[in-house]
Amino acid sequence: PIYYMDNNIIKRVSNGIWITNLNGFEIKSNAITNLSVLGSSVMQNGILAEGSRGGGYNIGIWSNFVQASSLYDWFQSGIRLETTVSTVAYNTVQDIGRGLFFGSVCTGTETAKNNMINNYSGIFLNWGVIGAQLSGQRATENSWHGTFPESHLFSLSSNGSQSPMYVYKTIPQCDPTLAPCTDPVNIRSVFSGSGAVQIPVFESTIVSGYKMSDPKRELYLKIAKDEFHFPMYDASARWMSKYNVYNKLQAEDSIYKVDEPELKWFADSVTASTMGELHKAAKELANNNDNSLTILNSVAPGNIVEQNLKDVYELVLSGRSNGNSFSKAQIKKLQSIAAQCPYEGGYGVYCARVLLAPLDNRVYNICESGRITKSGLKLAPSDTSMINNIMVYPNPANDILNVAIHLEDGQTGVLTVYDLTGKIALSSMLTNSNISEISTALLSEGLYIYKIIVNDIPLSTGKLSIIR
Repeated sequence: PIYYMDNNIIKRVSNGIWITNLNGFEIKSNAITNLSVLGSSVMQNGILAEGSRGGGYNIGIWSNFVQASSLYDWFQSGIRLETTVSTVAYNTVQDIGRGLFFGSVCTGTETAKNNMINNYSGIFLNWGVIGAQLSGQRATENSWHGTFPESHLFSLSSNGSQSPMYVYKTIPQCDPTLAPCTDPVNIRSVFSGSGAVQIPVFESTIVSGYKMSDPKRELYLKIAKDEFHFPMYDASARWMSKYNVYNKLQAEDSIYKVDEPELKWFADSVTASTMGELHKAAKELANNNDNSLTILNSVAPGNIVEQNLKDVYELVLSGRSNGNSFSKAQIKKLQSIAAQCPYEGGYGVYCARVLLAPLDNRVYNICESGRITKSGLKLAPSDTSMINNIMVYPNPANDILNVAIHLEDGQTGVLTVYDLTGKIALSSMLTNSNISEISTALLSEGLYIYKIIVNDIPLSTGKLSIIR
């Protein structure tokens, strides 16, 4: 099997992703920030792979973003390899001691198109070797930005001559504060320790020709440029896709804005739009800030998705000011939104349903009770009898919640718990055993809504109380 670890946001840990003795893995599009500072002699890593062999699998580490707090903490590494990985590419390592750390024989690891920003050392060989990069002496197109107090390349007790670096010269001279430092004349290669040999740097007139795509970046660009269309509810789906991309860019600002001006332009234009104002209002609401009302008063919705979000956010504010209660007219308004198809009415529909859950026993499943195909046909769940065989207990729950459900081979189940603002408070995979035991330690006392989905089909929704 191939183990996939992608699209995670990981903060404040000593090791973000640690792979040991796995045969076949892909680590991509993760954002790992704020590594814990544990002091000298304690190694911390954004991504660490050791003791693994991919065999015939195409294993790789790409499109990840790792950022620490200080480039002078050289016990921290962005990506550290103690084994051969087929590809390390399109990664950004920023404000960290060692950008790319190779501590073993990693011959055959293609290291290309990585961005190193403000590292104590950019590429660091520690008794390690990565071998000649890209056949035919093609340039790797790695780039160094900003400050590198120790060096761009460092060979510690390593024979750097076995890992030559070919760089494509794109500018006549390199000022690290103005442009990527890819000029061989300005790349500093340092060596130290017993048997150490400097990593040689050669200018290549051949571009890398590296064809590995960054699926996430390409999808973001396609959505940002309005080139992505949907077979149903196209206008609303495109709005929500752009909102998701914008939300990701706000959370992972440095990943795609370092060298992607089109995405930076997209993010700036959305910030100044109604979508950006609604995004800002949502953040203010989540933080219980009074400024959200001022923002909402300036919002002029241009479509049903924006109107629903504005209406729901205003109702949330009103409810808070009235002891989390709603008038009959407000409940009626929430019901009218909740009754819409969320694929057309957008996120506000789900928010309205969550707000209504303690007040309304209706089941709103318009348009999403089954899968919708490209032809627009609804397909019912293959085993509707499963719905009657799901049990969630105890309810109210204290520390442990049990989900009794029978999953067949090939079925994947997920329990998601939402708070009353519609924010995900807990998400857990369901096991193939008949009963999944789930810790609720991270949930505060109060009322929640849970949803159980099997193979992308919602099968059960209900209220959940947590008591302490």
